[in-house]
Amino acid sequence: MAVEPGTEAAGALVELNAVPVLTEDVTRPPGNAQAVAVDEWLLDDLGLRDSGVVLHESAHVFAAPLGENGWLVTVERFLFARAAQISAAVRQAGPS
Repeated sequence: MAVEPGTEAAGALVELNAVPVLTEDVTRPPGNAQAVAVDEWLLDDLGLRDSGVVLHESAHVFAAPLGENGWLVTVERFLFARAAQISAAVRQAGPS
């Protein structure tokens, strides 16, 4: 499986005892690579499609500097106000 060196996907492949084929450009994988491993958010940008195989999942958090609590509250309210729309979009996208 082709993967960019130094990425989380490369590490996940090694942890799964797979042999990663390192390449700087996953849109042009070497001939011996039959698939590529990238973060899900990169699929559209790279013109790739999801195979349905999940190598690794992780939760994400974000932090803001002191004094940015107002911004965090604004983001939280924005997301809560659109909870139904977000849930529908996630369901429509299917499993990652």
